[in-house]
Amino acid sequence: MEEERTDSETSKASELEKYWQVVKDNPSDFGGWTYLLHYVEQENNIEAARKAFNTFFKHYPYCYGYWKKFADMEKNLNNFEAAEKIFEEGTTAIPLMKALFKRALAAAGREFRSDRLWDLYVSWEEENKKLKEVTAAYDELLTIPSQLYSHHFEKFRKHVKKNHPREILSTDEFLELRQNVVNTLKHDAVLGEDDDDDKLPDKNSDSPPPGMDLDDAPPGLEPDGTTIEKDMMSSEELELMKKKIIEKRKILHEKNEIEVGKRWSFEEAIKRPYFHVKTLERAQLKNWKDYLDYEIENGTHDSTVILFERCMIACALYEDMWLKYAKYMEEQQPEATSEVYERACKIHLPRKPNIHFSWASFEEKERQC
Repeated sequence: MEEERTDSETSKASELEKYWQVVKDNPSDFGGWTYLLHYVEQENNIEAARKAFNTFFKHYPYCYGYWKKFADMEKNLNNFEAAEKIFEEGTTAIPLMKALFKRALAAAGREFRSDRLWDLYVSWEEENKKLKEVTAAYDELLTIPSQLYSHHFEKFRKHVKKNHPREILSTDEFLELRQNVVNTLKHDAVLGEDDDDDKLPDKNSDSPPPGMDLDDAPPGLEPDGTTIEKDMMSSEELELMKKKIIEKRKILHEKNEIEVGKRWSFEEAIKRPYFHVKTLERAQLKNWKDYLDYEIENGTHDSTVILFERCMIACALYEDMWLKYAKYMEEQQPEATSEVYERACKIHLPRKPNIHFSWASFEEKERQC
């Protein structure tokens, strides 16, 4: 039996070395690394895993999913300090990840079909245990008219229900809401006592002296505003807090639902949102123009620019659409107008005369100013 065990270990060592040899020969072979990491994870060999993961991160530190896999291996072996250290190292190694998400959201986060991007960002914050950041993301997302607006609200409800309010709210909002809930429950309790008119005051009760409110406390013992019975919340308080958190965001959701409804028919009519050299149907062009007119009149400047940018992908070869975009920018953001003209004239419409004449006229007018 001892000989069989030794043979087995020898076989495993040989298999491990085979995977290692691939990445030693070519450290940029990402596929080779994934096979190696998968192998050590399946074998649950923590010593081999530590060597493999730590070497891998020297080449690919931005692969946050593998930081989590590594930490989970340590955690499953009750090496909690090691797991925490890995999370810390991973966070340090990926300082640009959040910045990249923010750039992506700034560029495309308010598009009608930006739902997948938001889901990725929220999942990333959840994996990094940044629950307050998740709430902040939903606070913005629930105001954006998007295709899966209802899906986001349902995910937010689950986020609230499975986490403690203190973990998902800013300190200020948590304390304000907590005080609101305490006052509500206290008010309900007082109303319940007032319903029994036949009861006489209990002389032996703990009623405060005249002139002192129920909430008064001796000097030096007042709540400091940050530790109001932090670990003494009743289940009733907890449920009421979660209910109020959801109700507050439901107002945003309902307003957003109305905005989605106003844009839904325009979005449904977009059949070719991508670029193609083939002629676009007249109905498609009319829908884009009508949609842009609606957004110009009812939306914000940012939402209008985003819609124009979406439109120009599908309508890049249509001179009148670029002229419409340039005219809008000239009225709203003159300093950005030249860039619109430049893209149209130098990239998409180099042989269309009207857009070139319009650009020249604009630049001449700017110089005179």
